[in-house]
Amino acid sequence: MRNILVHDYYKIKETQIRYVIEDDLTPLLEQVIQYLNETDWSEWEQNVQAKAETAVHKSLMQTAWRMKNKGYEVKEIMSITGLTEEEIEGL
Repeated sequence: MRNILVHDYYKIKETQIRYVIEDDLTPLLEQVIQYLNETDWSEWEQNVQAKAETAVHKSLMQTAWRMKNKGYEVKEIMSITGLTEEEIEGL
């Protein structure tokens, strides 16, 4: 629909728009409401938080790996990244 509205707007007929409004939006609204009602939002928030923490940890591990390869001391890497000694030595 977006593509048609943006690129072929001059070809759109009023009946097509009316059809979408009358026939397509109600089922879509019902699906959205059902999704919102069935979603366990506390679990969803935990998943989002876990993914964010995983991405940050991966980035810190990559930074630590680069630092280690450049000759930084483990203690210095620990103070900069907040990673544990075991994590850094395991790189």
